[in-house]
Amino acid sequence: MLNVYMEKAQDAKLFSEKLGYYEFDWSLKQKGGYYFEIKKQFSFQKHDNAIALLLMELWMTHTKKTQISEIIRYNYYYQNEEEINHILKITMDMILGDELTFFTASNEIKTTISEWFSEYTIDGVLDYEACVEANQLAADTILLELVGRAIDEWKQEEEYQDFVNAIREYVANSSFKCENIYMVQGKNDFLFYREDGHLYTTKELKIKIKQEPMYIVGLDENELNLTPILALKPKSIFIYGDDPSEGKTVSLINIFEEQVTFKPLNQFPFAIV
Repeated sequence: MLNVYMEKAQDAKLFSEKLGYYEFDWSLKQKGGYYFEIKKQFSFQKHDNAIALLLMELWMTHTKKTQISEIIRYNYYYQNEEEINHILKITMDMILGDELTFFTASNEIKTTISEWFSEYTIDGVLDYEACVEANQLAADTILLELVGRAIDEWKQEEEYQDFVNAIREYVANSSFKCENIYMVQGKNDFLFYREDGHLYTTKELKIKIKQEPMYIVGLDENELNLTPILALKPKSIFIYGDDPSEGKTVSLINIFEEQVTFKPLNQFPFAIV
């Protein structure tokens, strides 16, 4: 069981809404502040504990939201509100989202914040406001780093989107050379099959690639997953395999969108060589 003390009414209101949303068993007493009694086995040593994550959510999305926006605006000199909001969202996701999506340091930061909460839990009561105030300087450093990493992530997103747009423009300005191309997920690279079931060899693919100005979209002729598609220029792309969430497959679906159809490997129409 954990008791959380909150001094501010707005903190208490938001925390109670979150507790209700996640259907925790809890009660509230008002006595010089707001005391939440949460009837759940709890340990701050487990940073993935639901209550710890809930407190981090309150810390990031309410207590520190204005400060994060100010860091984006005054430390990194962004003024466009749309850009600020996008960077703010990425910053939040780095702590509150799937940690595998972003940098591994997010795990360490979660542990650090959990330790702050733990240090200010005395006799089973966490003083939220005291914890926030005591760790203000350390929080400044963490948030500055988080925002910087969020901006790096955002720039990579922009670069990737520019890359995708360049490929789409290249395809839009090209004529199709064939109706269909059939691809099979491989350990490293896809296997490419012609409409008559012929498996393209690596040598054949590289000859096709050399005939096209791949430099326009910044692709290396030795890249043998995306580049062959641009060289073969099919109207439709059929990918066969057992894992539709595989990285290379997802990337191709994102780039070529409705041109791509994913099917189970057992539906492949030819003999797999």
